[in-house]
Parts: sequence; structure tokens; C-alpha cells
Amino acid sequence: MKLKLDFHDVGWWYWLATWIMITAGLAGWEAGFYMAAGLAAWQIGHYARLEKNPKAFSVQVRAGFFLLMVLGFIRPLRFIYWIPFTGLIARLLVNYCCLARAMSLLPWNRKEPLSAGLLRRTFLSPPTDGPIVGP
Repeated sequence: MKLKLDFHDVGWWYWLATWIMITAGLAGWEAGFYMAAGLAAWQIGHYARLEKNPKAFSVQVRAGFFLLMVLGFIRPLRFIYWIPFTGLIARLLVNYCCLARAMSLLPWNRKEPLSAGLLRRTFLSPPTDGPIVGP
């Protein structure tokens, strides 16, 4: 995999800011988790307006991320924050988004039946510059 820092993409900056906030939360500054969830909520609105479609895949991914952040508010589930912490490192450095790949497997986002081959292609294919699911 090759390093891909996309400084010209506003989404990349959103994810960087979110990662910083989650990192601060994991370091003990609990407000970081709430700020990261707030930024995730902001992104949902931003991408819904940008795409002119609240059901757009980019909006779905951010809604899934927001849900993950909110689940972490429950004290026994606090370990969940390690998932976006590590996932965002991959997203920021090489443009591999495990959450987007997982969400592409939801029934309304795929065109073929769920199978071992589809799972293998979805999670083991190299990062792509284009969308994971079509318009």
C-alpha cells in the first residue's frame, strides 16, 4: 500500500480532526469523545447537503461512524473508541476505510448476494481512490 495523504479533501481534514479528538479522549480528556461525536454529526449534515441526498453512501458512512461514537458514551462500551482510533489511522494514511467497506455490504448498498468471495474482495482489496459503491 502506498501512502496517500489527501490534503485537498475536506473529508480527510474532518477525519484528521476526529482522530485527534478521539486520541485526546483516549488520553483522558473525555470531552474529546463528545467533540468527535459532534463533528461526526456535523459531517452527516454537511455531506447530506453536499450530495443533495441524505441516503448517499458518504452520509451513511458518517451516520455509522456517529453511531459508533455514541455507543462509546456507554461506560462499559468505552473500548469501542479503539476501533475508530485505529481505523482512522488507516483511512488517513492509505485511504482504507474498513467502516465504508463494511457498510457497502448492507443489503441496500450491494448488487450481489453476500458470499465469502464478496467478503474477501470487500475487505482484502487494496484501497481505492474512487467510491466503494456506485451512485
